[in-house]
Amino acid sequence: MHVNSLTLVIAALLAAPLFFPGRTTIRGAEENDSKNRPASTATDIQTAERKELREKMTGRIGKVKIEAIDSPQRAGQLVVQPLMSYTDEPLAINAATVWTWALRKDGRPIAICKVEHYDMARRAVRGEWLYCFASLSPGLVRTEWPDGHEWASSKPGISFRDVPDAPEPGATRAARLRQMKELSRKFSGSVEFGKSTHEELRLLTQPVYSYSDAEAGAIDGAVFAAVMNGTNPTALFLIELQREQDRQLWRFAVGAMTDAAVTVKFENHEVWSKPALHAPGKDFETWTYFFERQEGD
Repeated sequence: MHVNSLTLVIAALLAAPLFFPGRTTIRGAEENDSKNRPASTATDIQTAERKELREKMTGRIGKVKIEAIDSPQRAGQLVVQPLMSYTDEPLAINAATVWTWALRKDGRPIAICKVEHYDMARRAVRGEWLYCFASLSPGLVRTEWPDGHEWASSKPGISFRDVPDAPEPGATRAARLRQMKELSRKFSGSVEFGKSTHEELRLLTQPVYSYSDAEAGAIDGAVFAAVMNGTNPTALFLIELQREQDRQLWRFAVGAMTDAAVTVKFENHEVWSKPALHAPGKDFETWTYFFERQEGD
């Protein structure tokens, strides 16, 4: 069959790949190249940064020293894993952990501490690192931090009270833990920042710490947290089944870790409160909070 030269030229042009400057000509190669690129998303970077910050917090908290003033030879033992971690976007806290100490392994906590890291690019505060420390001891405690800060409580951190209309204690630890969770749901808390800001706290459904301490008279106990701004722990509820001679009694105590005013209710009846105390670095009776000292401070 006869094919003229113009037809051959047109056919050649249609068969040839088209080249555009700056663009890969083969779609399959472009897809494969995309799949092989390293995943360096903003989320990955943020996760890595928070992991590094938590490691720094672990190093810092491991150097904190705490002891019972009435028994100075008894140093508090740090629970090696943080009770929880969180962030607080409204306060520009991009990483934080919560830690506790006990006089005996897996025993009743005597103190609790938040270690918070602030995003200085988002919020101008006095320092990058902040400690918020509260006594949970029925006695007095003394504490030293690695930056040289020292603090001692001037009154007991908590005081236990009978749980109203408490249930008969369960026969097993698992049953008693279920009872403590049920009792925790009867608590509610709120915070106030000045006269214009009131916020209800949200109870975490699981305890942040559970324990048993025969020497302290606690058959079983658990610490529950009520939170704000996501999961920033603000009010703390300790619920214990205590042994008193031949009786077993459900009791509770309340603490807080915030400079805001806090009100706690049990079945809508107020059982505990604290005023607003905004003064970073000042020592209060049962708690303190301060920014870590920098070199030259």
